[in-house]
Amino acid sequence: MKQGMVYSGMSIRVISALLITVGLLYFSLPVRSLADQSDGIVEESCGEENVNGKKVLIAYDSKHGSTALVARQIADVLCICGYQVDISRARKVEDVTLYDAVVAGSPIYWAKFLPGTQLFLKNHEQTLATMPVALFALSTYADEETGLVRDEVKGFFVDKELEKVPGINPLGEIGLFGGTFTLRTLFPVEAFSMKLENYSDSNYLNEEVVITWAQNLCILFE
Repeated sequence: MKQGMVYSGMSIRVISALLITVGLLYFSLPVRSLADQSDGIVEESCGEENVNGKKVLIAYDSKHGSTALVARQIADVLCICGYQVDISRARKVEDVTLYDAVVAGSPIYWAKFLPGTQLFLKNHEQTLATMPVALFALSTYADEETGLVRDEVKGFFVDKELEKVPGINPLGEIGLFGGTFTLRTLFPVEAFSMKLENYSDSNYLNEEVVITWAQNLCILFE
């Protein structure tokens, strides 16, 4: 009986490892974000009344909507500060020279940025190297008590992404924001593997942290 239980436990670990490996391979491919539902280049805009304000692009990729929400929160702050802001899926941006500054963002997903943000940074690296650029990332690797994203996220994940685009030097601090993790929104293979690893739903979204970071951008982009 005990031997059967040992084999059962080993089987679960093997299956979990295989599922996670398949997930990592699948989500490392440069595919379109499945959450993308917009056909327009510019999804949302604000600050049209700020006729003398600088133009800022917020280019992002989002898997289940949290990063899109943060992008809108950042845009709201920048528009209040007097900027004109466009929000767009990163993979749809064709020309960044139309803007005075750029904000790029992505969730950390399977230890990487989503493909849309990766391609955006790579395709526009030469131009972004000559203009003010800010970068933010969402993660659920956060402190259970404070809800703040752990400092290790920058070194483990964000810095590795920036090494791929050495020409881009983000202004100020990288925005590290808590994201959400909901098993029911994942693909079946993802959800099953995460359950085997004892992951559970979590929500670390904190609007105050986002607003504070965005207010600092108002100064940096002047």
